[in-house]
Amino acid sequence: MIRKFVVPENLEADLLAFYEAQEVYPLRHLEQMRGELGLLLGAYALFYTGPFDLYAPVVAANQQGFIQPLYIGKAVPKGDRTGESAKKAVLENSLHKRLYEHTRSISQAENLDVADFSFRVVPTTLHLSAWVESVLISQFVPAWNRHIDGFGNHDPGSGRYNQRRSVWDQIHPGRSWASRMANLALYDLAELRERISARHHAREVRLEEDLEQMSEQ
Repeated sequence: MIRKFVVPENLEADLLAFYEAQEVYPLRHLEQMRGELGLLLGAYALFYTGPFDLYAPVVAANQQGFIQPLYIGKAVPKGDRTGESAKKAVLENSLHKRLYEHTRSISQAENLDVADFSFRVVPTTLHLSAWVESVLISQFVPAWNRHIDGFGNHDPGSGRYNQRRSVWDQIHPGRSWASRMANLALYDLAELRERISARHHAREVRLEEDLEQMSEQ
């Protein structure tokens, strides 16, 4: 019988505990941390506390602390890098570079403000970055990962603007390259609103149940 390797149960719990203990920084202060973040790989979370109505449940969840990310991503070297090659490639796609790219996208959006965003990082080794990202997305189900696609997209380049303009770029217009895409991805704003609200209601119920179980122990 072929055996399957299973990640130890406490490993994810240890990751989440480490994640929760990491400090949260204003995104507008990113450049002040360039020296350190420019040498690190890993995963990161973006938090939103602004006035955009669609994300009201997210903002409400973050009033008592940074509980619900709006987006989770990872920084890994481009291509299949190992050993010394991977070390040299960190600068190509470090935590700083990924967060800087996101800062540009947010600043170009007509209805978002960088001042309303904060971030938390989970620096790790090359081969753990994707796993950390996956665990965090599964745990928090961020809206920009699961419901509103396109935030992490890049300019597809000349001759490829026949691709669909993402839902994110329609909700948050402003990236010049995205405006060249006349073919629009389909979405239902009311359905998105319902999904985001339902997700956070379910999370609140689960947190209340966890607190009750802890009090009974």
